[in-house]
Amino acid sequence: MQAHRRLVAIVASDIVGYSRLIEADESATLTTIRELRRVVVDPLLAQHSGHTVKLMGDGAIFEFVSVVDAVAFATRLQEGVVAQQINTPQNKRIVLRVGVNVGDVVAEGDDLLGDGVNVAARLEQLCDPGSVLISGTAFDQLQGKLPFPIDFVGDQRVKNIARPVRTYRVRLRGTGRPWRLRARPYLSRRRLLAPLTALLLIGVAWIFWPVEDAHASRTIAVLPFDNLDGDARWTRLAEGLSEDIITDLARHPDIFVIARNSSFAYKGKSPDVRQVGRELGVRFVLEGSVQTQGHQLRVTAQFIDAVSGAHLWAQRYDQATDDLFSVQDEITARVVGSIASTYYGEIARSSRAVAKRKPPASLDAYDLYLIGMDSTQSVTKEGVLKGIEYLEKSVRMDPEFAPAWSQLGLAYSVASTLGFSDDVDTALRHFREDTTRALQLDPNDWIALGQRATLRAADGDIQGAKEDFERALAVAPNDADNLALIAYNMPLVVGDAKRMVDTVNHALLLNPSAPPWYYGALAIAQYVAGNDRDAITAAMKAPVHGESLMVRAMAHARLGDLEQAHTLVQRIRAEFPEFSVEGYVRTWPVTAPDALSAFSEGASKAGLIAKREDLTASRSNDGASLEPQ
Repeated sequence: MQAHRRLVAIVASDIVGYSRLIEADESATLTTIRELRRVVVDPLLAQHSGHTVKLMGDGAIFEFVSVVDAVAFATRLQEGVVAQQINTPQNKRIVLRVGVNVGDVVAEGDDLLGDGVNVAARLEQLCDPGSVLISGTAFDQLQGKLPFPIDFVGDQRVKNIARPVRTYRVRLRGTGRPWRLRARPYLSRRRLLAPLTALLLIGVAWIFWPVEDAHASRTIAVLPFDNLDGDARWTRLAEGLSEDIITDLARHPDIFVIARNSSFAYKGKSPDVRQVGRELGVRFVLEGSVQTQGHQLRVTAQFIDAVSGAHLWAQRYDQATDDLFSVQDEITARVVGSIASTYYGEIARSSRAVAKRKPPASLDAYDLYLIGMDSTQSVTKEGVLKGIEYLEKSVRMDPEFAPAWSQLGLAYSVASTLGFSDDVDTALRHFREDTTRALQLDPNDWIALGQRATLRAADGDIQGAKEDFERALAVAPNDADNLALIAYNMPLVVGDAKRMVDTVNHALLLNPSAPPWYYGALAIAQYVAGNDRDAITAAMKAPVHGESLMVRAMAHARLGDLEQAHTLVQRIRAEFPEFSVEGYVRTWPVTAPDALSAFSEGASKAGLIAKREDLTASRSNDGASLEPQ
């Protein structure tokens, strides 16, 4: 058969962790793949005039006449796969890597061969889970033709391709700010001798060197965990843990994770982490080991500063070996929760430290976001209002940065609910507008999803509120801060308090050094669930403000300890005169019937309101809306 050449755009994709998924549940995995092809892949191919060249068990090759169509297909493919599996347990989800190239191919029958295909396939292998990498030849034909930003990530040496490949990363919705990575330009010896090139190299090094940059301070490489026993099955577990951690970290929009093929190049070696940091251009390295004794499994993990070599965090996990898949899932969740949680994960702590060392004049939008978020977490009037100032500056500097908008909305919500704002109506308007803006920029921002849930409940859409809460939990199931924040809201807005007690306790397991506001969430859930003594214990560990004192007063009152309840009420009126139960119920909003009943009973018995009907009447008179009154 005669071979024909043509210039086409090629999209190569593969499934991350395919072997593990098949081993765990072959039938369910194949069913999910078929459904994704039917619901996501085939309609997108038709829309973008593409066709399937080849289907493999764990991947596919697609051909397009237009590179614009190819890249649009690739980005919408990633977004569609995520959206379709939003309610699928995380350990069963299909996650893709996608590479795009434009090049000359040889058509032999139904197959395509040549460097045009090979480069796309190599880029897919370099790609982070859930991302899209495109070649320089594809990028050159795209500029200005697609609505999303694309970031240069360096020249790459790829297998069986003589020349280096310029590589770009598509910034999908929800992937946050661009990363300033260490450049690895390919230069010939003659060009290296040129003075102009030397100057350019100095400029490139200054722009891309990561050490003191707030974005680059969130780059991490996960090395393959060591198997200290030598048994092959524990090697599979060790590699599976590393792969799952890479995949879960890659879901976090503001963390850049080095792809598996790069970090696994160190398998079986004992490199100095500072060398790894220099070679991969990362600030942090996660390494670990697996060891067994009888029916017990011990996994250790260390989180290391790749610049200084200092150990920032270490943890040991001891588990029975009865159900290895469950063990793998649990340890992955605990490691990722400790490292990557939005507010208090180890990476976030370090990033804030980097930002705070900068002179005020040199702070960029991301730095302002980090500092503003940190200030808001104090849950004091001064801290929340200062946090709003920083976050306002962040969104003015970069109006397209979704996390800053969601944090700003959250800060305004806290200010209105706890009586920190002198203009509650304006704060409520900002809460609604900023949350809406965040979700326009990133429909999977889990902080904003939780906030929209409260707005939907206030507008009378309880089912919509439940769906948003569940979606937020599904998008970030191992983010301890997300779990605690959802557990703070759900018992008051839609109910399910007993489940939320378990949720916030799981968050405390994922983040053993949790901030005090986690206990505020636990206190609310315990109180609404009817566990008054547990609510008091939790509230005493929470930040001291009107809410925590209110929960203690209501719980003591329901237990019959009216003297202590009245003492706490007097303290609220003396220390937090701007706080009221009625205002709290309206601005949170407390819409769940069991929560309203619990608040009405406890507040009336404690003397916070005159009679039980006051809260339900106030709720009814205000209506369910959080629009300014």
